[in-house]
Amino acid sequence: MSFTFFNSVETRESVDDIPLIEKKLFNSETVRFNVDRVQADEKYKAILFHYIERSKTGSQYAIAAANAITILNAAGIPFSGMDFRGIKIPGANLTGAILDCTDLSNADLTNVILERSWLRGANLSDASMADIQLGEKPYLQLNKSTMLSAQCFVQSSKGLIAIATDETIQFFDTIKGECVFVFEGHTKTINSMSFSSDGKYLASTSDDNTLRLWDIETKTCIHTFENGGSTSINFKPNSHQLFSVNKIRLIQWDIETGESRLFCTLDNKNGCKDFKFNHDGSLFLVSINAGGYQLWDTEKRECIWESKEHSYWNKEEGSVCFSSDGGLLAIATIKINIDRGPNKDLIELWHLPTHELVGELSTKVPYAGRRLHTSEIISFSADGECLASAGQDKKIKLWDVLQKKLLFVFSGHKNEIRYIAFSLDKHWLFSISQDGIMRTWDLLNINSKLSNAREIATSDMGSIAFSSDGKHLLGNYGNRGILLWNLKEDKLQNPHLLLKKFEDHENPLRIRLTNKNIATYSINADRINLWDVEKEMLLTPTGIGLTLTDVISSPPISNPGRVDVIRYLCNYSIDHAFPHASTIIRDFSFLPNGHFAIAIGKTIFLSPFDLTASMGMANSLFLMMERMKEESEYVLRGHTNYINTLCCSPDGEILVSGSEDESIRWWDIEKGKIIKELSSVHPGGVSSVVFHPSGKLLASFGKDNTICLWECKNQKLICKLQEGSENVCSISFSIDGRWLASGCENGMVRLWDVETKHYFCVLEAGSSNITDVCFSRLNLLATCSEETVCLWKEGHTPQGNQWFLISRTPQFLFAQNCRIDNAVGLDKNNRLLLFQNGAREKELTSQPSEQPIAPSSSLKNI
Repeated sequence: MSFTFFNSVETRESVDDIPLIEKKLFNSETVRFNVDRVQADEKYKAILFHYIERSKTGSQYAIAAANAITILNAAGIPFSGMDFRGIKIPGANLTGAILDCTDLSNADLTNVILERSWLRGANLSDASMADIQLGEKPYLQLNKSTMLSAQCFVQSSKGLIAIATDETIQFFDTIKGECVFVFEGHTKTINSMSFSSDGKYLASTSDDNTLRLWDIETKTCIHTFENGGSTSINFKPNSHQLFSVNKIRLIQWDIETGESRLFCTLDNKNGCKDFKFNHDGSLFLVSINAGGYQLWDTEKRECIWESKEHSYWNKEEGSVCFSSDGGLLAIATIKINIDRGPNKDLIELWHLPTHELVGELSTKVPYAGRRLHTSEIISFSADGECLASAGQDKKIKLWDVLQKKLLFVFSGHKNEIRYIAFSLDKHWLFSISQDGIMRTWDLLNINSKLSNAREIATSDMGSIAFSSDGKHLLGNYGNRGILLWNLKEDKLQNPHLLLKKFEDHENPLRIRLTNKNIATYSINADRINLWDVEKEMLLTPTGIGLTLTDVISSPPISNPGRVDVIRYLCNYSIDHAFPHASTIIRDFSFLPNGHFAIAIGKTIFLSPFDLTASMGMANSLFLMMERMKEESEYVLRGHTNYINTLCCSPDGEILVSGSEDESIRWWDIEKGKIIKELSSVHPGGVSSVVFHPSGKLLASFGKDNTICLWECKNQKLICKLQEGSENVCSISFSIDGRWLASGCENGMVRLWDVETKHYFCVLEAGSSNITDVCFSRLNLLATCSEETVCLWKEGHTPQGNQWFLISRTPQFLFAQNCRIDNAVGLDKNNRLLLFQNGAREKELTSQPSEQPIAPSSSLKNI
């Protein structure tokens, strides 16, 4: 692949005939129209690149070049490794652009939108960057509390956010993006705070059993009320009436005298933890400690509605909110199915005048299974049109309340989110995570971002695999099914959920997928079920739940019909099926002749049967169970601890196993005998073994984080490519055998030259763990992490061959090793945000602090 400009336009007339020379930038509708043309006409794409090239020498082409690069980016064209030195593209929209190692030095990027763009290794030195839009403000590192509660964050009507961390209250100006003052006085942890509607007062209550009233204008504590300890306090809207809850009593306070009186006794023996007023204070909602909610009429002081007993309502703070017009009540909840069916993670929308449920928004957290977890933190926008939710999955989801659909997903937090709120003008969305990181997201141009909503289905992938023809990429999506992307012009397109979940299951299951049958085989105790993925239906009698956690591609094999295998690792007990053996299914491998091998505990069983729909995998497993009672060539024993990995040689003659007993064993499949045992290979256990496509080499890694390369003929160690410096998660050989890729927990992928046995380069795929790496036959490298799926391709540059990012999903700002030396017009906030995302300048002394509030570690610089 050569990253050079298209030069098919030979005459000035042929360029001027294209209606791109405009006096203004294209609107989104015109851009969409031209995107279709780019995808259908290679010559038109070449002309667009030519405009970009011409802008280097003529400012009269600046608007045309900005339109051209906007259209190309909207069409999904990557710009990795390209020479864009000196281009002029003011006002271009490069949202989500892939600019991996792109040279943009001396370019005019004035007012360019770079939201969620990939700028790894890009050169922006001496570029004009006035008024660039990055889609968010720099994050703030707050003074971290031991446990941040949703009630420790409140927003005033004047744009201040108060944050309680232990005994102090910090006030942040949302416009300036900085801490403006701090209140001190409480001697123990603050439990709850509330602003008055006019923003004049802040009330706070603490474990020191006091309630303090603060004057925001004078920045002083004007009253300290003893015996004012409470789990929740709130000002009644449009008044200075202050209320607090104490077990089953709602207390009203006189803020002038400090006197308190019983307002009402709550009809609940379990006690109450939290309460909230609606927009005008005519109603308040009480959160019951045991789970559930009660809605009270403030004037009548009586309960008028209560959640039904059959539902489980999570009592987490921040999981309920009223819309600003008082028409809707949103409750984030987890409903437990008492019949062991799937739990439901929902945001329920209730119409307050009628007390009727009018909508549900599903917020299912992937990989949750039947485990109880914290419900979402939620917040309405001021106009009530949007709802934001966030929680354990570290993502913020933006919902359209009227249409009840997901609009957008924000990614970036590394810990569970504890607070979210809209700014009063709906321009910004604020979020704070448990690690004390406060992020500010731009909502002004949200309409141009809505294509991101589908990316939630690709942001929690556990593993990936290419089809044999290289035209598709498959991956698992939590416990929801298998996603398939079409690969057209090396871009990930049209993700489609092939297999949907049929039932939640507490334990993850192992699954195989073959191109020949377009089916999955799943192991469930003593039964192996067969699925027709194309028709999305079960062929065997009983359905099972799916939790997919790992995928690999099979090595090249002789049978052209059975070309691809997807492996999903699990630990599933089958005591009743194999009572006389170790009862944990550890790994499963197809053999080239159509048979299969299965590792159960410490033992490997070889099936003498072909796994076809007509034969039935359940029958094969049943016959294997009978063979376990006798020593034969179909039973391989010898490991002294659980087997973690199986891999068959390309010629189908050798099976290699790796175990927790720290050994690797070579087995003769035909004879059913051991060939060689290597003990103490990887201290702590062997995690994975992978054959080289030639069958002459074997790579392994283990819990010692060492990657070893073995000669298969004599089973001898050739070298150690890596020794314990990084936590390795996955390894894979390229189809041509030139490369070995290793994915690590630090979000990096290392490429090794197999011939020279030397390290070649590092690819940063994000900041979260790499869960899988794999190669296609077209020499594409795919990497998968908790955050993103990336596609890389080898390209030729004047400096030699390099690997460039060409596609990724989902999109988020990433600027590791991006150079911004002497960038012109780059404002303080955007400069700081780029530094926080890994950008660098030559002079370290000129770099602003990455943490304006408190120091924090930045992304690792290679």
